[in-house]
This record gives sequence, C-alpha cells and structure tokens, in this order.
Amino acid sequence: MKKALFLIIFHALVASSVIGQGKLYGYNMQQFYTLDLSTGEIGISPEFPTLGGIGGSAFDINNGLYMMIGVDDVIIVNMASDTIINQFPFDVGAIAYNPNNNRILGYTGSTLFALDPDNGNITTIGEFPEIGSFLSEAFDPTNGIFFLQNQEKLFGIDASDGTLVYELDFQATAIEFDINSGEILGFSPPNLQSINLSTGTISDIGTYPEIPSFSGHTYDIDNNRLVILAQQVVYFIDPSNGALVEQYDFPVVDIEYGNPELTSIFDFEYLAASSIQLFPNPTSDKIFLQTDAIQNLDVSIYNAQGVLLKELDNTREVDLSELCAGIYYFFIKNRTQTFIKKVIKVE
Repeated sequence: MKKALFLIIFHALVASSVIGQGKLYGYNMQQFYTLDLSTGEIGISPEFPTLGGIGGSAFDINNGLYMMIGVDDVIIVNMASDTIINQFPFDVGAIAYNPNNNRILGYTGSTLFALDPDNGNITTIGEFPEIGSFLSEAFDPTNGIFFLQNQEKLFGIDASDGTLVYELDFQATAIEFDINSGEILGFSPPNLQSINLSTGTISDIGTYPEIPSFSGHTYDIDNNRLVILAQQVVYFIDPSNGALVEQYDFPVVDIEYGNPELTSIFDFEYLAASSIQLFPNPTSDKIFLQTDAIQNLDVSIYNAQGVLLKELDNTREVDLSELCAGIYYFFIKNRTQTFIKKVIKVE
C-alpha cells in the first residue's frame, strides 16, 4: 500500500496560537487538505483528477475515510492511502456517517436511505413528507439520531428504525450536534443559537459579524468547538460560552473534523515556512518571489472562492494590476514541492 504523502506547505496565516489536538480535513480543486490543530500546519494531498465538485460530505473518524457527494454518487476516499476505495451510485442531497452500524445515511426529497460502504447496497429507512426540502443535517452518534433542518423546524430520525423522534420549532441555516451538551447548535449568519432537545428551549449563544456567510461547517469533538468555514477561513467557536476561540486560513470549500490519532498514519514532509518569500505583500501591482532555489517557479493564482484566475510558468514576478482588490492564494510549485501563500491586493 502506498503511503499518503501530504506536503506541509505553510503555517495557517491568521492564527496566533494553536487551539488543541486533532485535524481538520478539507477539499478543494481535486485535492484534500489537512489543518493540524496542534501545530497550525497545513498539508496538501496529491491531485485526484477524477474528482470534481462536492455536494456535501461526511467523515468516518475511526478509519480516516472522507465521504463526499458527487454528481449522482458518493465517493469514499481513504486519507491514509491517498486512494478512492469505493464509488457508488447514491443520488442524495445530504449524507452522514453512522458508526453504530457502518452505514452512510443519505437524504433526498423526503426519503432517508442507508448505504453499505463496503458493497454499495442501499436500503430505505423511511419516508418523511413532513420534512420535504432541507437546509442542513447533523448526526448524534451516541443515540443514532439523524437530524434535518428545514425552513421552520428541526427533525430527528432514529436511524435504526426510521422513527421520527423530534419535531421542534427551530430556524437555522446550518446545524451541528454538540456532543458535550447534547443539544443542537444552529447557525444563521451572524447568529448562533442552541436548542434543548428535551424541552425545545432555544438559547442565544453569540453574534459574529466577522462571519456574514459560510460554505461549510463541522464539529470538533475533541476540543468541543463548532467550526465554521467562510471565505476560506475557519472559525472556532466555543458553544459553552460563545467565545470565538481562534481562526485560521484554510483554502478549501468543504471541511470535516478528524481523529487526532490519524496523524500517525501520515508520512509528512516538513518544508520550511521561509522557503519562499513574496514581497511586497500587500501589493497594488507587481509581486516578486524570492527563494534560494536556482530554478524559476510555476504559479497558479486562485481567488478566495477557489476559482483559478491565472497560471504562470517559469517566473519570479507576477503582475496583479488587472485584478480587483482582495485576497488571493498563490499555489507555487518547483520541481518537487508545492507551497501556498496568501497575497493581499490593494488599490
């Protein structure tokens, strides 16, 4: 089995301190990323040319499996071996992993399904016309409850037998299950609330004007933190007191939390953060790449939404004068290594 080769390419650019143990995993542009929460270092995988966009994801923490929704299928990627281990037809809009019976739960329309990740067999758990379309999903692994949030209500379904066990008045754009409190967290930018599943009581946790929108979310079960991804920055919120604990740059469009013990199965190569320097940064027009290497560099420039804007070969100088003011990410490659640098363009 080939080893997973994640190159550690740069320290998270915004964080000033580490926030705990564990890893965040992310996906963007046919590659997977890791953010080590104990060091603040970010790693990047080799490219997966057969992968495209992502419609949602789940993560098997114990086995290190990233499960992502494709066009009309689910793709299971082993983070330890850099391999797509299975790909099955599964046309759903939301997924969650149920570790209690090793099944991928999938919801679409008004039907909840379970897919066996070993052989692709699909069974129907139940029909729920009262739910209809949904905004977000979450899973309680302790009690085996699959949660769905629509425009007005929060629903909880027993994944073992399809019993509808919760139907509560609640409004949120994104939900996560708080393992520490046993409540559901609901985020509707910029506000975070929680709902007690036994009483239906809704509590305000905090308001976060620095997070006006989001593209992904997950729950850090080891440090008890809600994690929100917005404009390729991840924000860590302590739901017990509403504190915005930390934030990191993380150039992905989807995130999942992973077990800290998985770090032992990766074969990391550590690259000095100072290997490549960009100056001036911020810049209004040209930016220069400085490195001790003799050869020039290949540069791919992405905006904060992950869109490729420009590719340059064999260069040490980049002209940004035609780009709007904002944040850009430079993917810089030499013969053997890849680096990511954040660049701020000003008028």
